[in-house]
Amino acid sequence: MAKVSRTFMQCVIVALVSVMCAFACALPAFADDAHPQGAIASDQPALASESLSAAIGDADGALDDADANADEASSTDPEGLVDSEGGLIDAADAKDAEDAEDAAGEAGTADSAVSVEAADSTDSVDLAAPTADSVTAQAATTTSAAVVADGYYTIKSQLGNYVLDVASGSTKSGANVQIYQANATGAQIWIITLESDGYYSIKNAKSGLYLDLSGGKAANGRNIWQYAGNSTLAQRWVITSSSNGFTIASAVKQSYVIDVDGGKAANSSNVQVYSSNGTKAQLFMLNPINDLVDGVYEIQSKLKSQQVIDVANGSSKNEANVQIYKTNSTSAQQWSFTLGSNGYYTITNVGSGKVLDVAAGGTSNGTNVQQYASNKTAAQQWKLFKQTDGSYVFVNANSGKALDVASANTANGTNVQIYELNATKAQMFWIIPLSGLEPGEETLADGVYEMRNSASSAYVVDAIESSSTKASTQMYRKADTTARRFYIEYGSDGYYTIKDVSTDLLLAVSSASRSVGASVVETTAAKAAGGEKWNIAMNADGTWTLLNAASGLAFAAASSSMSNGLALTVAVSVGTSAQKWNLVLTSPLSTGVYAIYSRLDDADKVVASTDATSAPALEAFESSLEKKCTITALGNGRYTI
Repeated sequence: MAKVSRTFMQCVIVALVSVMCAFACALPAFADDAHPQGAIASDQPALASESLSAAIGDADGALDDADANADEASSTDPEGLVDSEGGLIDAADAKDAEDAEDAAGEAGTADSAVSVEAADSTDSVDLAAPTADSVTAQAATTTSAAVVADGYYTIKSQLGNYVLDVASGSTKSGANVQIYQANATGAQIWIITLESDGYYSIKNAKSGLYLDLSGGKAANGRNIWQYAGNSTLAQRWVITSSSNGFTIASAVKQSYVIDVDGGKAANSSNVQVYSSNGTKAQLFMLNPINDLVDGVYEIQSKLKSQQVIDVANGSSKNEANVQIYKTNSTSAQQWSFTLGSNGYYTITNVGSGKVLDVAAGGTSNGTNVQQYASNKTAAQQWKLFKQTDGSYVFVNANSGKALDVASANTANGTNVQIYELNATKAQMFWIIPLSGLEPGEETLADGVYEMRNSASSAYVVDAIESSSTKASTQMYRKADTTARRFYIEYGSDGYYTIKDVSTDLLLAVSSASRSVGASVVETTAAKAAGGEKWNIAMNADGTWTLLNAASGLAFAAASSSMSNGLALTVAVSVGTSAQKWNLVLTSPLSTGVYAIYSRLDDADKVVASTDATSAPALEAFESSLEKKCTITALGNGRYTI
């Protein structure tokens, strides 16, 4: 590469210095307008001039160094054909490549702005989990608060059932990154780590190589591949969460984010960086793998939550069949999950001590699932892929196929098998802890509250009484009903109870059920059987989540689309608006003497009684004791008059 004229460069520097000095002289006036509290000092021009003089000296020295480096480079690489990695560049192609890169950046503008939303008639399988609402990544110049916990994830495009994938499962540096239908292979599993510099690194679980911006240059259409770890900004990412998903920005230049080329929802669509535009091509779900804490659980089918994974006849024998059966709280339906050091779970039946096993280590669709004595083979090891609704897909380590309810049948005794991933409810399961919740801290002051759903504050919790000991619950528009009020009280046992002030009945999960979708009713403490106890936690947005102590499931409206009569239920807590509540403290009346006016009478009449034996009547107000009442607050939302 020919030397640049030293005189020319010095002239350029002097010109730049002149412009900067002119700008510096204008700073006091700018400071008066933009910084009225004197944030910019009055001697700023002098300081700027000193800095610029130093910059001239530094630049002059840099020119000397550049000349020396150019001389050295010319002797070893006279045509400039060695790239930064020591590879050869074709001299004839060097200029063409630069022009092509600029053209690709311009052409990509139209492509990347297109967002194609894939039609999906089944539940999408997210082989990697939902996110918290309204979390913003910190500026990564210092260590930032974690938006995403360190762990294993799949990175699912919001375009459809496609995840970030290393092409052909390659383990080589420079292998391309694309989107591809979820298949539970290691090429689609990524280890996300918040590094000490405040940025995230994203490493492929199979290859051990890092998600990397090719050439370390942020430009529209710049390719993303995997590459050996080098801790450069090309391998650092800023992750930001919103209600629509995550964006993943390059630390090289944070206005450029990971993008599916052209918004094409198809296998092998390329992944690149592109200027942030908010389309689905740039939104992803980060779904955790193996995030379940070791413990004992019930495994409910998403087809019907009352049907659970069960060992036939409660057998303790090898090869006893595994099926689904109505929940009955026996040990044949209780499973202990243990995460091994290899990243797979072993799932052991509590009643028999045998483990969940694929018969004869088979890999074909329809191969039976049974229980068998632990032998530590891959046929007995499972990965758990969490879905955005909190359910899980179980993938066998040996076959790569999913745990599946045969023919999506929900009858007692329906067989359980393995089958290729198909994104149906037959392969999705709720995993519910049997231990329930530990007592919680007192987070909410005792008082009388109105319970409004965060999806729409116009709707409140309401009840329909069917007897003196039971009422069904629903959402109802506040303007169309006399809003129920609830006395929420923290008990000495560490749990909250929620009592309807108008009926004295408690808000409870029917029969203390652990089933996802179980009804929430109003009933007496005796009939609630423990289903009336709750933990209450405040969310970052000021709303509240109510978790049932028996199951850990969240109190929720059946849908985020509010309507009169919408059922109230419990669901796996994933932070949706249907699961969040605005608890509005009603203004309590203090104990005192009051006149009670009738709203039905225009003559300003009040409740009056002339003696202890006569019935109260409405009479014109006058300041006499007969026409005033002492109201005493009982502290539980009720009063005596």
